[in-house]
Amino acid sequence: MSPRGAKKRQKAPRGDMDPDVKRAAEAQMRRHAPDDAENVESKRAKTADGGAPRFAYAALKSLLAKGTSSRGFIVTCAFNREKSATVDAMRVLAAAGSGVLAVAKLPCHGVLLLLRQGDEGDEDAARVASRAVASVRAAPTSGSRFVEKIYPCSGTFAPDDDDGLDEACARVVREAIARGGLTSGARFAATYNRRVRPREPRSAALGGASEDGKDPSDAAAKSGDGASKPYERDSLRTRVASSIEKACKASGVDIVVDLKRPNFVVFIEVLATSTSEHVVALGGSIAEDDLYVVKSARIAPVSICALTSKVETPKWMIAKEEKRLAAEKAAAAVAAANHASTKTTDDVANAQPIPQS
Repeated sequence: MSPRGAKKRQKAPRGDMDPDVKRAAEAQMRRHAPDDAENVESKRAKTADGGAPRFAYAALKSLLAKGTSSRGFIVTCAFNREKSATVDAMRVLAAAGSGVLAVAKLPCHGVLLLLRQGDEGDEDAARVASRAVASVRAAPTSGSRFVEKIYPCSGTFAPDDDDGLDEACARVVREAIARGGLTSGARFAATYNRRVRPREPRSAALGGASEDGKDPSDAAAKSGDGASKPYERDSLRTRVASSIEKACKASGVDIVVDLKRPNFVVFIEVLATSTSEHVVALGGSIAEDDLYVVKSARIAPVSICALTSKVETPKWMIAKEEKRLAAEKAAAAVAAANHASTKTTDDVANAQPIPQS
């Protein structure tokens, strides 16, 4: 038997919202709840194919598990605009034939890891990234205000997984040879970037920004006893370079290190997945891919921002300019009318009297 004074809850018809639940929801949200909660149109941002980008929450465990490797694309973007950048990056990559992509949930700002799903990840990621950049450059595909750079990820591995590192390096070499841009005498260089969690020390966050000279994150990547972490810049880049050279020799290709005029570049991205765990994403590019630029002090992936047309002038700015021009036009009309009136008065004053007959 129901308690005294309690209202008897009425069973809501199928498909309708329970009245008590609706009132509680409205009180919590401080606004009216929709009458049909099952058919409310989602306001979530949509990708090019009409679906909303989904985070692959289980991907982090698989990325860190030894013996597993994922392929996809590394995307850098403006801080705190990761969601907008995800939609734009998926649109640009979908137009280039990337297939279905999933977003790995990362705690670091300004970077996205888009993973290829199923059999659609068989095509070389560098080819897709190259087509995406070329499409933005040629203007059939519009660029993005939020996406900064897009480059391939041919494999992922835990920093202490030597077998995973060798497998990723071997794939990078195989794909570069298949694209026809890696032959004997190729000039090789490797870039390094470490993406940290927002609360890590700023000295660590600045690490890896330069591909030459000392990395400020090296000191932060050392443990208390002075031993280097496996994701530390000098250690990891040396291991990757050695593995790349070994994979090239196994394929009958001799390479030389050249940091000033490389035509074969390997991207090393260290991504924080938690306070103490990291994952390494590895990708490669040959000169024909047009995915990197050589600057005076470093080598960097090509910027999508530099290829994106300028953002349209905001409507409020256009309205303000139109109002200013209208005011100037009105002032000019008033000045012209005053001038005409003054001239008429002067003409009347200077007019000669008509002689009387």
